[in-house]
Formats: sequence, C-alpha cells, structure tokens
Amino acid sequence: MQYEAGTMNTLGIGSLYYGINYLNDLLQKTKSLITKLSLIKHVSVYSKPNPIRIVSFNIDGIIPSRLSTFLGEDADIKTRAGIICAPFIHEFLKINLFECVRVSMSQFNTEEEIEELINYISKVVSNLDAVKNINISNIYSSPSIYNFD
Repeated sequence: MQYEAGTMNTLGIGSLYYGINYLNDLLQKTKSLITKLSLIKHVSVYSKPNPIRIVSFNIDGIIPSRLSTFLGEDADIKTRAGIICAPFIHEFLKINLFECVRVSMSQFNTEEEIEELINYISKVVSNLDAVKNINISNIYSSPSIYNFD
C-alpha cells in the first residue's frame, strides 16, 4: 500500500491546463495573422509568432504612420506606428527610416477581426499606386553603431 502526501492540487492542475490553453489560443491567433499578412504581396512582416502578441509589418512604399492613420480612420482598427522600443532592431531588420506598423492582439480579438484587417491591407495593396507616399529608402539610413569605417 502506498500513501500520498496530501490532497492533489486539483485547482492548480485545472488552472494550469486552462492557462496553457488560453496562451496557446492567443499564440495561434498571432500565428494566423502573421501567416495571412505574409501571403500578401508588397507586405513585409518582421514578427514571428510570440507570446506578447505583437505583429510588426510594413507595406512597400507607404509610410507606416499614414497606414496606421488609414487603419484607424477608415476601418476602426487601432495600430501603432513609429520606432520600436529597441531602436537598433530597425537597423538589424534593415527596415525603412519611418519604422513600422504594429498590431497588438488581445484575448478579445476574433478571427473575423483578423480577416477584417487582412481584407483592409489587401485593399490598400491593390490600390498601392494611388496611396503610395514619397519614395522612402529600403535600408536604415541613420549612422550605424556597427559601422566603424
């Protein structure tokens, strides 16, 4: 006969199970958005699936702050544009000097909302010549801490 040290922590086990499922659901939504954005021509996605649920991207030829404004005013999709908190990541990613657009997923986002964002981005890309900005460089143009010449 064997004895256990006490009552199993069933509440802890259940909480861990539901917590992991919750995080997996958020990660799956983020992965879905990244995959769908990556399939759109002229869209560059800089994020990998991540538990923080932030997706960074650009559309060729459009200043990110303008795209963020389009999304907010036309589609009521809230995004952030500008420099990432780790500014040298822009140099590493070789993204333009106007930085990128960031979408932050939450537990309340639905697949329908992801599709709405994808449809809007597709619409912008299909009208790219009409909404393009000034010519922007394809590489980070500020002085580099890595350039010792």
